[in-house]
Amino acid sequence: MLDDRWPEPMQSWYTIELNGESWRLEGVSVGVSLLDALKQHGQIDSLARADDEQGGPLVIMLGGDQERRPVFSAIDCGLAPLVTMAGRKIWTIRGLKKAFPDHPLWEIEKRYRSIEIHPLRRDNLLALLFEWCGVHAEQKKSSLFEGFISRTADYAGVQKMIKEVMKAKYNLTGQVGDRVDELEEVQYVDEQKQRFYRPQTIVELFELKRQAVASSVIGGALTRQQREEGEMPQVAVILSTEGIGELRAVVDEGSHWEIGSAVPLSEVVAGIGSEYPGLVKILKRFESVSIRNRATLGGQLNLCRGRAELGTILLALDARVQLASAEGSRNVTLDSFIGKQAGTTLRPNEIIKSVTLPKSTAEMLQAKGCKFRLCDAYKVALRRSLSPASITAAFAIELDGEEQITQAVLVYGGLGSRPVIATRTALELKGKAWNEKTVLGALKQLDEEVASLSGMDKESSARQWLAMLFQKFYHQHPQASDLNPRRLGVIEKRLLERSSAE
Repeated sequence: MLDDRWPEPMQSWYTIELNGESWRLEGVSVGVSLLDALKQHGQIDSLARADDEQGGPLVIMLGGDQERRPVFSAIDCGLAPLVTMAGRKIWTIRGLKKAFPDHPLWEIEKRYRSIEIHPLRRDNLLALLFEWCGVHAEQKKSSLFEGFISRTADYAGVQKMIKEVMKAKYNLTGQVGDRVDELEEVQYVDEQKQRFYRPQTIVELFELKRQAVASSVIGGALTRQQREEGEMPQVAVILSTEGIGELRAVVDEGSHWEIGSAVPLSEVVAGIGSEYPGLVKILKRFESVSIRNRATLGGQLNLCRGRAELGTILLALDARVQLASAEGSRNVTLDSFIGKQAGTTLRPNEIIKSVTLPKSTAEMLQAKGCKFRLCDAYKVALRRSLSPASITAAFAIELDGEEQITQAVLVYGGLGSRPVIATRTALELKGKAWNEKTVLGALKQLDEEVASLSGMDKESSARQWLAMLFQKFYHQHPQASDLNPRRLGVIEKRLLERSSAE
């Protein structure tokens, strides 16, 4: 339902630059996926569909990093609503070969015809390799094999091919420019009167939410689970956060990182990954590269299902969630945001503005009365990529100078409607030495507490992991003696002082 002040007139068309040419779309349903549109346009095989092992067909999208430098991203076009591509530049594999004919990848490909016999998976492999080549050195930091799985691939051949690609030098900057413009504003209405709006400021977003009672806020794309369950929002108005710079920023605030809710998961890894190895471990096993390139941090928290893999590690990292509306803002712990039933804390007029992650620098730890902080996360699944977790676990242990436990956080996900936090076991650990005897002594209580909170019976196959993963954390994580928490730099200290003064 819309009130009389809804912005009019709205466009009934928008354009996408596809393979270097303008593609005008008029009256097309807001609910159409990029995959279906490309099939109808003759750019992708009409029989192409999602592959259980590899996901949907991939295309390359041009975007910008935090500094607006150009970045090529492989995206699953089966999970991308077509209208979210308005104003963007995208290429199919066939289009890439035409647009960048001198790219060394195509010559290298000719020498490895048998690396993948499945045509869709071969094209997807090439898309991932093209992204990995990137337009600047930082883009090569992501791990290719996190996003490529196939039973029909010659992995020895793929590895040889990657080595050749690594040696090749090719500058794409001259062809796509040094900077990428911010996304343009979009106001679009389809023939069924469904509307899509991409505002440029958070104030505009709040006003649109107020005017459109039946609205849904989306980030970059649907998740694979949403697609399988047919969860494309069936509402009168869809509001995109992609054009709001404030929600797409990763900001160093001195004592903590502030991550905008519209930041794609792959950018979270690139921006702060070096400080949070446990988070990176889970993110790099979340779905696939092509999904992480579009799925946003806020979108995943908004789902807040019991199997939401990011919730466990974010709870262990003491994450907080900044909620905002036209009436004001609230800063809540992630635990209280999730609530007794997943997602109930978010009010109808609110959005997730950002996620705050505290730093574990020497100064921050000293302020908390400890000297070391150990944190890591684990995912149990059928395979590394494109496989939901059967169980996730995240642990954080804070130690004083004598390696006595001052604080513990033990979290398990995938066991119920929300992550399970073993608070009683954590309290029992406080004041004890961090050693194997302490760990072994806590296993029985940990098992019983988590099983009780999650409703697991004795025969549950998942129960075997409860104690095993905590032992794995102790034996595999670096001990306190191996750690040397870094100290704040001059700029970070100034940021911290400014934050304290405010």
